[in-house]
Amino acid sequence: MIPEHQLKLLVQREAINVTDTAALPHNNMVGLTRGVLGLMAGLSLSVCGSRLYVRIFIVKNFGLDDVMVIIALIMCLGFALLGFFISENGSGRHLWDVPPEQVAVWFKCYYAAVSSYIYVAFFVKTSLLVFLMRIFPGKRLQRNAKYMIAFLVAFTISSEMATTFSCDPVQAGWDKTIKDAKCWSAYKLWCFVIYEGVIMSLSDVAIMLLPMWDLWELKLPYRKKMELMVMFGLGLIATVISIVRLSTNIAGTKDTTDFTYTSCGGLIMMNVEFHTGLITGSLPSLRLLPGIRRLFSRSGRSATGYSGKINDTGPQAGSGNGLRSTEVKMSKLSKAKSPYGNLDITLVAAEPEHEERESGSRTTSQERIIENGAGPGANRW
Repeated sequence: MIPEHQLKLLVQREAINVTDTAALPHNNMVGLTRGVLGLMAGLSLSVCGSRLYVRIFIVKNFGLDDVMVIIALIMCLGFALLGFFISENGSGRHLWDVPPEQVAVWFKCYYAAVSSYIYVAFFVKTSLLVFLMRIFPGKRLQRNAKYMIAFLVAFTISSEMATTFSCDPVQAGWDKTIKDAKCWSAYKLWCFVIYEGVIMSLSDVAIMLLPMWDLWELKLPYRKKMELMVMFGLGLIATVISIVRLSTNIAGTKDTTDFTYTSCGGLIMMNVEFHTGLITGSLPSLRLLPGIRRLFSRSGRSATGYSGKINDTGPQAGSGNGLRSTEVKMSKLSKAKSPYGNLDITLVAAEPEHEERESGSRTTSQERIIENGAGPGANRW
């Protein structure tokens, strides 16, 4: 049990300046917190489980990106369990409704959540980058993705070091009864939260934009190209959530009187952000599930008229604007192969073709997305 005089210092109850807590609000967000955490954990577990089912039993090609997804999923589920434990010890309730002994436990749990948050984010983002590296074998994306991973490693280590040593001694980060401890001021902590949140949001945007140039260069009908860009651009949802999470974290950091209640929003949004990243990164692989495959097959036939051909409208050398039909030879793969192996959705960049014409020569580069292991009736992207 924490002594009463130390508890007053701990929670800064004198700043509330009340003598009767009955006059204060007593609502709580415990049920909301547990409901959202349970829902998001269930969704990510279902989607990632379906993805792994496709990779193991349908495509029969288990890769490094799948290993990273498993690690990220385990860490996300562990973070959700930690969130449940924090809500059990005060998160979502007003400070004056939390027993003193639970406040001490809350500080320990919240310190663990803040310390582990950066690692969970790292594995979620890295799993998405490795997934993109497996789909797009082009040198440009491979190089940029590796730069991103290197940056995330450096950022994760530096952020964790800053969080760990924000108090001297380190134990003062969760034990607020230590006298003469030196910790960051509220303003410095607020600045760090903004810095960390902005970097995380910008990295989400960078990961989302990474494959867009390669997708735009595909020789595909405009509608099909847009479908692919939307599918790989679903990460925008996680980006928006990360911005919302940043605002809730800022609000929780600035409130030093009712922190068990105001910090709850940040805890919820961190979990939503992680699970949304996992879900959006796994959705492309679900196209090969039987029911979803039939849906895309019908869409593909209606868009192209024939699953083995791509209609490419554009000017040709030596002639006016015209319509030419380029047959996609599904059995011929180019040398541009991802070092991470083939995937059910693989981007293949064909070797440049030099066509000599009377008006001169030009170089054309054709790229196509194919499905490895798909049956004869599967849709060709």
